[in-house]
Amino acid sequence: MLPLAAIRNVLLKKNLSAAFTFSNYRPMSDGQNQYYDIIISGGGLVGGAMAQAIQSSSYLKDKKTLLLEAQPPPTTKVKSFQTSQPYSNRVIAISPSSKKLLQKLDVWDSIERKRPVSKMQVWDACSDAMITFNKEDVADDLCYIIENNMITSTIQNILENSTMGHLNTIYNSKIKSFTLPRNYARDDPNKPLPNVKIELENGDALETALLVAADGARSFIAQEANISKVAWTYKQSAVVATLVLEEPTENFQAWQRFLPEGPIAMLPLDDQHSSLVWSTSHEHAESLCHMNNDDFVAEVNDAYCREYPRHEIVDKIGGAFKDLMKEISNDHGTLMNSMQLPPVVSTLQGDKAKFPLGLSHCNEYVRPRLAIIGDAAHRVHPLAGQGANLGFGDVACLTKVLETAVYQGEDIGCISQLIEYESERQIRNVSVVGTLDALNKLYSTDALPVVLLRSLGLMGTNASKYIKKQIIKQAMM
Repeated sequence: MLPLAAIRNVLLKKNLSAAFTFSNYRPMSDGQNQYYDIIISGGGLVGGAMAQAIQSSSYLKDKKTLLLEAQPPPTTKVKSFQTSQPYSNRVIAISPSSKKLLQKLDVWDSIERKRPVSKMQVWDACSDAMITFNKEDVADDLCYIIENNMITSTIQNILENSTMGHLNTIYNSKIKSFTLPRNYARDDPNKPLPNVKIELENGDALETALLVAADGARSFIAQEANISKVAWTYKQSAVVATLVLEEPTENFQAWQRFLPEGPIAMLPLDDQHSSLVWSTSHEHAESLCHMNNDDFVAEVNDAYCREYPRHEIVDKIGGAFKDLMKEISNDHGTLMNSMQLPPVVSTLQGDKAKFPLGLSHCNEYVRPRLAIIGDAAHRVHPLAGQGANLGFGDVACLTKVLETAVYQGEDIGCISQLIEYESERQIRNVSVVGTLDALNKLYSTDALPVVLLRSLGLMGTNASKYIKKQIIKQAMM
């Protein structure tokens, strides 16, 4: 994926840089359709953040922008929702870099219900291998656990009440069809690139200089634009639920155990609630969702302490390797950390839910007058909670690219500008997508050679503060 994209980017930059240079360029509508400088399709987590980024930018706030949201308008105000509603069973782990973006967009302080994670323990059910990450390693919280709809509702509330910018939002709206400029190059560099023509399902005709696709993993826009992608489904579903702990505790730690069929993670919400994300086989996920609450809670508690079949060879080699690490390591304390068990769960709050897991990655993020962001461009396994963070990274990068284009008086929709966004984000996103896919495959088996390899790797990583810091640094980006 990356080499082809890199070659494409070099060729585009070489051939098109002159053809797409404008002085104070502003594409004009033909007068037949309602014109917007930027149209964002999808008002969810990433699309809403993109809209807020545009109207918060001193360079972009004067751009006439339209946000198309397929869902109906919100009926619950954010403030009352935050203080009175039960926890949602869908949460995300916000990285420090995503936190900085939300702070820049004046969103962070309005999210009153968020839980910092200062420590994380990850361990293997098929061996004694484990690794811990601490706030002290990076002088910052590792991440923040926040409900998906909490962030989305907060952004929606800010957008609706903002007096900044030139943003309109249309709810219950979907794109029926659109027409992009057909060619990458033009014979006449002085002739402006045609705008995107859009027809909504209600019949409205629109026109824009830049269409931003934030319409999710099954992106209609990416599909209709014939954007090729690598995609497959895992033989797993994720079961999510809100857990009520047996007793209040200082709940700032995340717990993840790799079971033979997939990882189970417990993420802190407050002193007596945690969020569960359990990736397992489709059959087991179905069974878990049909259990009564008492049986489900017993299954969760058992999954964290159950003894799974062990390989004698793995135990012997692993023990010898750990002794060797103690001899050569300057940090015996890290190696001597004993494995702890998470708090005991007593019951559930609300309902359980499940959804199938898969991977996808678009080979192109941009076309003339088109940029794809968030899940529309990439979908990853939830084992490291990076999906939303990659989307927020897309928002930050695309905003920067558009600001540069405006500052230089150039066309925000031309490919020579947008290719900068694709180049930067594919380097980051491809590496994360590939790493998470490899980790999932590595830990979704109990085969002897694989268990031995991953156990030694995890022990070695836990013994090195430097490697652990680099891992955390990458995860926090």
